[in-house]
Amino acid sequence: MVIKLKGIEHIFHLTEHFLEIWSVYMGIKLDLFDYLQKHPGTPAELAENLNYRIELVKPWCETMWACGYLNKKDETYSLTRWSKNFLWKESPTYLGFIIQSIETQYLPFLSFNNKFKKTEPFLPYSSQHMIDIATVIAPIAKFVVPFLFNEIPLLKMKPFVLDIGCGLGAYLITLAERNTKLRGLGIDKEYFLVQRAEEIARSRGLQDRIRFLQMDLLEFEFSEEVDCILISNVLQAFSMETNIQLLSQLSSNLKDDGYLIILECLIDESRVSPKYGILFNMYLRMESLNARTYTLSEIKLMLEKSSFRFLSHKSIITGLDLIVAQSLKISDERRPNC
Repeated sequence: MVIKLKGIEHIFHLTEHFLEIWSVYMGIKLDLFDYLQKHPGTPAELAENLNYRIELVKPWCETMWACGYLNKKDETYSLTRWSKNFLWKESPTYLGFIIQSIETQYLPFLSFNNKFKKTEPFLPYSSQHMIDIATVIAPIAKFVVPFLFNEIPLLKMKPFVLDIGCGLGAYLITLAERNTKLRGLGIDKEYFLVQRAEEIARSRGLQDRIRFLQMDLLEFEFSEEVDCILISNVLQAFSMETNIQLLSQLSSNLKDDGYLIILECLIDESRVSPKYGILFNMYLRMESLNARTYTLSEIKLMLEKSSFRFLSHKSIITGLDLIVAQSLKISDERRPNC
């Protein structure tokens, strides 16, 4: 359903949201939330201990109190329960990295003038930009992986997982940490990401069970059959035709009773909601003219044309959906519920 805007207030609401996001972002980047969680105090104490200007710390505290992110008693500020849960970096439910993603998301829009003009070259994203994005979004894995274990019991057994477009390996590493019998291989085209993923796996003692390879996803060759194939936020980077090609290549790598696990930001069939999906679609197009958010019916069509059968769909959080499929080779009598 298309949103109906009313009055001039909407302009001020847009500005308000913009300023609020940047104020929260400052608190995360400058460790102000982290400090106040451990040391509730006055703006003067905060400025003194962090060596920041009181002229800026005081209005920041006042702003965050007015917006509901801080508590205030007398002149002492502390984190609200919500901020402690989601903005304190040591919290198991920390989500501040989503706010930090503005570091990468604003870059494509800075050059919008040239990107819109047909007379100017449309410069693709740089490798460094993709590395920055992978770094910012990696923490989402710790929220998604428990959901995957609940939805796909096979992940709790002794599976071999192939992670396509693995980035920093956050999903594969988190899966392996939660299941000591799990093995896997992560594939990504960016050398630095693969190198860093190997370092992280090694630092956590996982190098004997998971490994990473640098390879173009569309030129991927792997002779073994695996129990699960994970594709996270990859389909959105390519056209439907290219995705069908990619999925068709992968269909031969999945065991008959294995699972294809797709994580994507979806939009509805009318392509006007949800709001986040539509806005994210615009962001993707600014990154690449072939990139886009897809509808569930489009994902199903890709699966059908690449020898997969759709099994289920669930929304995990805003902007991230889970689609599960299996090979068409498996008969209905043998097909498990998922």
